[in-house]
Amino acid sequence: MVSFRIDENILHIIGNIAIDAGNSFQHILQETHFKHAAILDLSLVDKWDSSSIQLLLAYRKKNEDNPPTFRGIPAQMKDDLALMGLTTLFVEDKHEENSPNR
Repeated sequence: MVSFRIDENILHIIGNIAIDAGNSFQHILQETHFKHAAILDLSLVDKWDSSSIQLLLAYRKKNEDNPPTFRGIPAQMKDDLALMGLTTLFVEDKHEENSPNR
């Protein structure tokens, strides 16, 4: 199951974002709006699949004028993104070391 927490422009995503939790994850992405570019903190995500990657890409496209950055991308997710040729679309936040989850 997925849950989330918002701190200013940071959306902390927690748990399972795979297809079996996809509706909840999709709802979170659709209903969360920020004044400035969002930072999606994935450091506490423990399960994903290609459908959840697709939802993240759709969120990025929806906000292409002010694209989100990512924080705490799990190492295995980075490997998956590299295999899919998507690494350059998931720009990491330069202030990651200031994350409260680190």
